[in-house]
Amino acid sequence: MKNHRNTGARISEALRVRNKDIDFYGKAIRLTTLKRRVFTERVIPMQGHLAGLLGAHIAAKRIQKDDLLFDFTRQRAYQIVSEAVIKAGLDEERAHPHTFRHSFAVHCVLSGVPILVLKEWLGHSNIQNTLIYLKVLGSDTRHFYDTVKF
Repeated sequence: MKNHRNTGARISEALRVRNKDIDFYGKAIRLTTLKRRVFTERVIPMQGHLAGLLGAHIAAKRIQKDDLLFDFTRQRAYQIVSEAVIKAGLDEERAHPHTFRHSFAVHCVLSGVPILVLKEWLGHSNIQNTLIYLKVLGSDTRHFYDTVKF
């Protein structure tokens, strides 16, 4: 599930990734989304450390080209996250895989990723869904103003 945390993928997208969807040379992952009975694809970048983790996972599990990277369900993913949250003593209200997607988006916004780039990475069809993440800046916008030369 590290794929999910480092890419902003929906859990359903992460669980659909096959070995052949990973481009180790280009450091990218092809994600497939099912919306309104139509599959759409997008390719998102990944960092080198994630490529290494996925490569090790593929080798250890002997995953073939057409095989899924992960052999569990969305329900099991939720259970894994819930167990980890409880073990860590964190807020159980936030114990679901989608929290990683939100965290990824917030981290990207705070790191200065342009909102249109983030929209593509997250696979949003409507920019309004991505603009929600700008709220995290809230009162922390003064530093932008201070960089403007008048």
